[in-house]
Amino acid sequence: MSNDTISEAILLYREAGRLFRENKKIAKEAAKNFQERAIEGQKDSEQTRSWMETATGNASEMQRLLERIIVLGEEHEELRKHRVYALAHRNLGLYFSRRFKPFHEPFPTYLDDVAAHLNTALSLGVKRDRQVSRTLGAAYYQSGKFLEAVEPLRESIEADPLDGTARYQLCLTYLSLHEREKALEQYEALKQNPESPDYQLVKMLEPMMERGRKPVDEAEQDELRRELENYRRIQE
Repeated sequence: MSNDTISEAILLYREAGRLFRENKKIAKEAAKNFQERAIEGQKDSEQTRSWMETATGNASEMQRLLERIIVLGEEHEELRKHRVYALAHRNLGLYFSRRFKPFHEPFPTYLDDVAAHLNTALSLGVKRDRQVSRTLGAAYYQSGKFLEAVEPLRESIEADPLDGTARYQLCLTYLSLHEREKALEQYEALKQNPESPDYQLVKMLEPMMERGRKPVDEAEQDELRRELENYRRIQE
């Protein structure tokens, strides 16, 4: 029975991977189509809407498949020891991190699911690579858990000093922790690469960083929350 369960989990995982690859291809084609139509001043095409519907359906099915693996693991100890169970937690955590729903509160609670899945994956032996570190740090940061966000975001930057998104998040994290000098260090590093696609983040940070005030007062906290909302909208 345990071998049958593991085999089922592997098949579910492979199907989720197929859907993920299909969505990456859709995203590439849709981006190319969008750029071409934008240059010509045209609106979204029927093809673009069809791609979006397909991608949305694929994403929902990926989530269902990965969650099914986790349910199977909760019922079968042998599967919990298998790598596919750990990878299901990892990939589900990465999936949840891309949901980017509109904010109704400053820190949406579903981001706790991201951290929970990724921490479970790490506890089961999944490699703490840059993608996992950055996503974990971003989940903590975006859910308002600033102290917890520092270490994984720093790990991501150490792995890739050009990771502008991680530097942006770490800068805002330090501001929220009232550590302006450390925030300024990340801001200055981000400014060193004006050709980067992440350079727009410098402009988003500029109003806060150029003030020259040491304390982070209530007004600045409000601005931090607005920047957090703006950042997530950019990712949609």
